[in-house]
Amino acid sequence: MSNAKSLAQLPQNTGGLELPHSESIEAYIIGSLIVDEDARRLVIHRVKPEYFYYPKHQEIIRVIQDLFNEGRAIDFVIIMEELERRGKLQEIGEDYLIRLSQTIATQQNIEEHVQILIDHYMYRELARIGYELQQKALEHRKHPTDILERAIHEITELIQHTSRGTYLHIKDIYEDFIEKLHEIAADEDREGIMTGLPSGFLYLDRITGGWKPGELIILAARPGMGKTSFMLTLAYKLAVNYEKPVGIFSMEMGAEQLLMRLLSMATYTPMQDFKHGKFTPEKLVKIEKEAQELIQAPIYIDDTAHMNLIEFKSKAMLMKARHNIQVIFVDYLQLMSAGNIRGTREQEVSAISRTLKSVAKELEVPIIAVSQLSRRVEQRADSKRPQLSDLRESGAIEQDADLVLFLYRPEYHGLEPDVLIEKGIPPNQTQGYTELIIAKHRNGPTGTVPIRFNSEITMFEPANLWLDALGIGQEEDTTKIVTKRSSASDDIGGDEDYLPMEGDSNLFLDDDEEFDIGEDSGDDSIGDIPF
Repeated sequence: MSNAKSLAQLPQNTGGLELPHSESIEAYIIGSLIVDEDARRLVIHRVKPEYFYYPKHQEIIRVIQDLFNEGRAIDFVIIMEELERRGKLQEIGEDYLIRLSQTIATQQNIEEHVQILIDHYMYRELARIGYELQQKALEHRKHPTDILERAIHEITELIQHTSRGTYLHIKDIYEDFIEKLHEIAADEDREGIMTGLPSGFLYLDRITGGWKPGELIILAARPGMGKTSFMLTLAYKLAVNYEKPVGIFSMEMGAEQLLMRLLSMATYTPMQDFKHGKFTPEKLVKIEKEAQELIQAPIYIDDTAHMNLIEFKSKAMLMKARHNIQVIFVDYLQLMSAGNIRGTREQEVSAISRTLKSVAKELEVPIIAVSQLSRRVEQRADSKRPQLSDLRESGAIEQDADLVLFLYRPEYHGLEPDVLIEKGIPPNQTQGYTELIIAKHRNGPTGTVPIRFNSEITMFEPANLWLDALGIGQEEDTTKIVTKRSSASDDIGGDEDYLPMEGDSNLFLDDDEEFDIGEDSGDDSIGDIPF
């Protein structure tokens, strides 16, 4: 990104408006960098030759930066000699260089002057990008989306090119972090386990700590497992229960279909009633009344089919700017288009997952993206539980994701949930049993959380609600965490040590079973949560 390019491509007639620049600001900065060593240490990493409007200033800055990088002394005489060696001194003028070195300039306010310099450069670049955009649009030789993609790419590059990266002392990082912890501790609703946004599932949050800004969370399963239903359950809980703005990008279902599901959840009306119009006027009045909380919730839906990456990124940025979206949902990853990226499908999916992660970091929001699994799951004879190797079309999904969640419903495969049968629960009372498998957790433990699928309203519910409905554990929390020690040196024969949580009962433990937590094994896997 060069200043010469921007000046050359701008129109000669700018309507009487001068391109933003300031000769005095540029002279002040150069004078400071020549005479003040402290100023050089403070800002030399922030200024770039193209930020300067005048070509002679660009040449001087190049020399100063080269001398600084080579560890050589910097003063008026050395700079003049180097410019002469490069054949630039006559062009700049010795007298002009002397005037610059005599400028009364120090590090005082130097950072503010550098920011003004950068602002002027950004104005000029925006003028260039706008002019190029206008020219290409008038020529109409390229597709509009290609022109937009190029413009957004250049604007994003401009932001990255001029962003102020810096280092921080650990004390500054600590103070910001401890302030966040105090906010968490003061929030009674978080129950001491949350550092991110709540999922609405207590035991999931105990493992993950909630959805955190910048995270890419992959929710994967085979068709029919309830991926979209679980995604909408999470969105509903965040927007309605916690009043957090959410954005939903649905490339599979239309907005009206999503609304039907959300209405079913909000009013506890069976989905079949909506599909077949089983309503009396009185029932409709009741639904409208019960739906008020939902329709006032901060939920924003975009149901553009086969959305490409540039569309997604620009719309996500717009949602964030207009509505301060806290979480973005994508349904589903394989239906997105990689746009101009050409290659194998695996390469395209890799580009999509990288973009999702990049947007999550740039907008500082978690992105929860639904993904398909390969048919290998169905072909396995021993177990139908998903594995990371089942992620469809790209190992990059696993690599880019901070969290990978799988949904597994045994009844979908005609199987009985052994964990319930073993506890004496009859097979006809295990409908909806689902395992939410945390298969990858970049910043914490993995494990399995039991939840229940309510097929009537296509909503997932916490296990304790299901147990209450069965008349089990109404008084106390009955879910257990299982610690799996994977170290080869642990002589435990592959057994599982049950680690009870505070307030847990021993409902699903034998009376003679002991809790032997032992020494810290160094394994960060919390493991399964059988109930």
